[in-house]
Amino acid sequence: MSDFWSEGGYAFFVWTSYAVSLIGLGVMAGFTLNAYRKAKQALARLEGKE
Repeated sequence: MSDFWSEGGYAFFVWTSYAVSLIGLGVMAGFTLNAYRKAKQALARLEGKE
């Protein structure tokens, strides 16, 4: 099992890459949700529901 976690000597690179990827996906999801909320508010304003 320790061989799996050490990744053949490349553990730092591998796990750092996973972390950076997950952080990037989280940031992109946040930006997407923010844009969705803004678009939803703009649509409500245009339809006169606000």
